[in-house]
Order: sequence, then structure tokens, then C-alpha cells
Amino acid sequence: MASLKQNLRFDLIILISFFSPFLAHASLGDVTTQYRSCVSSCELEGCSLKQFSLQPNTHIQVCSALCFNNAADEVPRDLRLTLWTCQEDCRYLCMRHEEGPHGTSRTHPLKYFGKWPFLRVLGCQEIASTLLSLVNFAAHLAGFRCLHKLSRTIPAGRSRGRCYYRWLQVHCVMNLNAWVWSAVFHTRDVRLTEVLDYFSADAVIFNGLVLCLVRMFGCSTFWTCTLCAAPVLLVLGGHYYYMLYVKFDYGWNVIVCVAAGALQAFSWLMWSHWQRHPLRWHFLRFSVLIHLALLLELLDFPPFQGLLDAHALWHAATPPLIYFWYSIHIFDLTYLVKSCLTAGDSVQNNFRTSKLE
Repeated sequence: MASLKQNLRFDLIILISFFSPFLAHASLGDVTTQYRSCVSSCELEGCSLKQFSLQPNTHIQVCSALCFNNAADEVPRDLRLTLWTCQEDCRYLCMRHEEGPHGTSRTHPLKYFGKWPFLRVLGCQEIASTLLSLVNFAAHLAGFRCLHKLSRTIPAGRSRGRCYYRWLQVHCVMNLNAWVWSAVFHTRDVRLTEVLDYFSADAVIFNGLVLCLVRMFGCSTFWTCTLCAAPVLLVLGGHYYYMLYVKFDYGWNVIVCVAAGALQAFSWLMWSHWQRHPLRWHFLRFSVLIHLALLLELLDFPPFQGLLDAHALWHAATPPLIYFWYSIHIFDLTYLVKSCLTAGDSVQNNFRTSKLE
């Protein structure tokens, strides 16, 4: 009995350790006495400061205006364009000071408000993730254009191909929207951009599940598509309500997204193998690759040179997978429209040599 309790206690410790990055709200860096003293001095004695004094014992230079007077004119122009306030700039400058050569001597950077200390570039907080988000946006835009070229080949009226095509378009637009807000969020991490980034990503994952159901059940009318979408959208709406009005819980959001994504991947794999789909092994390859890329998110390390972190590496890994995703679904759409139920080998061979134009 004692051994069982010890094992349960050990399992609980492992679970808490795994989920702690998602559940933590405070960070070691922003609770230190030196950092808080620096921020308080900056807010009380001066506006946004362009540089710190080189004196080891001096945290900031004195500035004539006060943060509490909303001295927007004292904030540099590039920071005003990205809506930095005096108080936010003080936090950033004190963070850089604490992590710089004149700050507290330590060998490993600390997190501040849940994030590693990034180097700000032209008012952008995470320049690498911002640029890579735009690369992903461009990849989806290219895929959307390739998908649009197939519109003339799809029969008009009620058909499984037309319904599937329309929902693929919706999914593409949602991805474009999500990557826009991802770029905005990594440029300026504030409450509004955070909510829009999280909710846009949630919408993509849940809409992917709807897309899978539409394809699995062969929906051909508006009402059949609605029957597939309604339960999923109700769950998504309930999740939004909880996050907005009950508790904005980062850990819960991760659990919901992982569950929806795993269900989606499992459904695609089971359906494609049950149907003996000619591209079933490509569905499997894509699922394996996207989950391997997702493991980059677990590599929680300080940003290299203050610019490149694990999240940016995840964004760097996804553009080739976006190309692969559109290749699969464009050929799947063609397969559905032409009803090539007996030409699996031909479609399989054509896929190997095909490229998006």
C-alpha cells in the first residue's frame, strides 16, 4: 500500500512538471527585487529611456517627464507605431538591463512574465517568429491560389466535390487569418493580440475537424455540412466562453487543442485506411511529420542572440508541411470529383511526381 502511494505521488509530480510551463503565471525574472526597483524608478523618475547608464550601480538615467503623465512624445517613433507605452518600455529596458553585462551576474537568463528575454527590433518583440509567421501566410496564400484554379473542374450544384471544395476554401481563409494574428501577436504581445492569436489558432484546429467530417461522411448539401459542423462549433463556442468569461487558462487551452488535433489526425488516418484511399500513406506521413515538428515546442530554451527560440523553429518547420498538406488535399479533391475509385495506383504514381504550380 505504501509502495502504491509512492508510485502515485511520483506520477503526480511528473504530470505537474510536464504541465507546469503551461500553468505557470509568474516568472522568476519579474519578481526579483532588482527588476522591480528598476521598473519603479523608471516609472517614477522618467519616461521611456533610450539607454542605460554605464555606471554599474545606476539603473536608469533621469528623464524630465513622468510615465504617469502619459508622456507619449518621449517614446521613440518606432515604439509609438507599435503602441508601446512608457510603462511597457520601462519593463523592457529593465529586463535588458538585468540580463545585460551591468545587471545581476548569473549564467542563465530568467523569464519575465512567462517569456524569455527577447531583443526588440523596430518595436517588434519577437522578430523571428513574426517574419516566419508571414512566411507561413505566404505558403497558405500560394496553396489557396492553387486550390482556386480547380474551381472550374468541379461540377456546379449539389455535389460532394463542391461541398468539400467550399469547406477547403473556408479552412484556407481561417489559416490565413490565424497567421496574420500570429504575426501581430509576436510583434506586440498585449491582451487583445494574445486572445486573437489563441482563438484564431483554435478555430483552425476545430475547423480542420469539421473538414474531416465533411469528407468522411460525403456531405453534399448545406444541411448535411451544417449537421457535421454544428456539434464541433458548439464545443468551440463553449471553449471561447470559458476562456473569456470564466478563466483564461493557458493549460486548459493546450489540452483542448491537443485533444481536437489528435482526434482530427486519428479520424483522417482511420478513414483513409478504411476506404483504402490511394493517398492513405501520405495522410500518415503528414500526421507523423506535423507531430514531430510540434515537438519543437517542447524545447523551451532561451532565444539565441535574443532572437531565435523554439517557437520560431516550430514556425520555420511548418511551411514545407503546408505545401505537403495542399498537395494531399488538392489531389484528394480531384480524386473525389472524378470518382477515381478504381484508379488508386494511377493517382498514387501521379502524386509522387506532382508539384504545386
